[in-house]
Amino acid sequence: MKTVMKRVLVGIALACLTVAIGPPTLAQETPEPTSTVEEEIRKLREAGIPTTLEELALPDIPDDENGAFLYRQAFERLDALSEKHKAEWDYIPYVGSVEWADLPPEKKNTITNLVLCSADFSAVHELLEKASLMQCAFLSKEDYGKDRGSIKLVPHLGKLRGCTRLLAAKAQLEAENGQIDAALRTVLTNIRAAKCLSNEPFIFSQIIRMALDGIALYNLEEVLEHRQGSISVYQSLVDEIRGERASNLTKLGLRGEIVVFGLPAFSSLRQAGSGISEEQIEGLVWFVRWSEGDRKEGLLARKILREEGPDKFWREEERIYLQSMYELFLMAGKQRWERAEELMRFRHVLLRAPRGRGLFIRSVSDHYSRTHDSEARLDARLGTAEIALALRIYKSKHGFYPFRLADLVPEIIPELPKDPYTGKDFLYNPKGLNILIYSVGPNLKDDFGVSEIGKRPHEDYDIVWELSYF
Repeated sequence: MKTVMKRVLVGIALACLTVAIGPPTLAQETPEPTSTVEEEIRKLREAGIPTTLEELALPDIPDDENGAFLYRQAFERLDALSEKHKAEWDYIPYVGSVEWADLPPEKKNTITNLVLCSADFSAVHELLEKASLMQCAFLSKEDYGKDRGSIKLVPHLGKLRGCTRLLAAKAQLEAENGQIDAALRTVLTNIRAAKCLSNEPFIFSQIIRMALDGIALYNLEEVLEHRQGSISVYQSLVDEIRGERASNLTKLGLRGEIVVFGLPAFSSLRQAGSGISEEQIEGLVWFVRWSEGDRKEGLLARKILREEGPDKFWREEERIYLQSMYELFLMAGKQRWERAEELMRFRHVLLRAPRGRGLFIRSVSDHYSRTHDSEARLDARLGTAEIALALRIYKSKHGFYPFRLADLVPEIIPELPKDPYTGKDFLYNPKGLNILIYSVGPNLKDDFGVSEIGKRPHEDYDIVWELSYF
């Protein structure tokens, strides 16, 4: 879109993966502002929340130490491979659309030899393994100074997903061919590779990181079902997973949102000044209708904008946005099981905001708060994965699984991970041929290890890691 208004709004929507929220039931009167933009910025700074590029303190990584250069080489090679092997691409597990289990043995052999033995594929695997051990920054400091409201984050994020899937295919095929330690090391590379987004403090990037972790963990659960691996490789995975579990991805994602997207957007809107056109006002109405499904809300916002003028209107929008981001950031710093009630209160307060006000924060805050939920789910998977690996180590040493998870401490791991939904220990059922380690999940109740697979969002289930006894 060519206008300032639409370009900014679409940029924010893309960066934040905006999702729809229900129409609000809001008060009609507009109270006087309780603070100014300057006061809100001062409050953010006092809390250590970046409001300038300098405060964001982006790392300066020399080119020869920056894994992004190797990742980009891998992206190019992967594109060339998909073109060169177009006929086989659809049959590669995790990458193609054809179910691996449905393939005849001869086709499986062809694909296995291609992925594990081809020099072209091996070159990509080697690049990804080397890059996963390096610091990484795909965006330079100069990139952040260019049209910051619409930094294009998508290209390398999509490519990273393709690389993650290719590594998952390699791990699966290695495991099926009895190369269990090689498969586990490939999973280890995948988990490390997700951390290449550690220096991108945007919600969008951290959501992709969660997705990459999710693929790697699903792959790990599959690999663990084949046979016992060596204790040293298990331990390396435990250490890597514990480090990822300690990362607060929601908080990291919020660090740069104000600097890179929020403040530049409001600056652009104020610069438009009295020259804001009818088309741009209609863009605002379109945005509100799209994000909230409420045409009256958009019409009222247009009326207020005309009455107050652009400068006053956008300064109030900015004040509400900064005030809300401050609250979201503080919540993100707390343990996940402590956030749920505060998030509910936060959503309730936003819904009681005056009609036609707080449009920007209302359109993105639901997505920000849902990111908390996504990370809790990931943390549950990471916690159960760490325990599953610790159980494998215990069994390698003792020949059987422990009767209780507490037996893993301190011999195998220094402490047990906590269920992110309750702050208590994960649940453990060591009976039968399939051992269950699970979180109670978002409904906060024990559903006795019923998996979410095949369940609808409103149905009861636990977040389960299933481990074969043998």
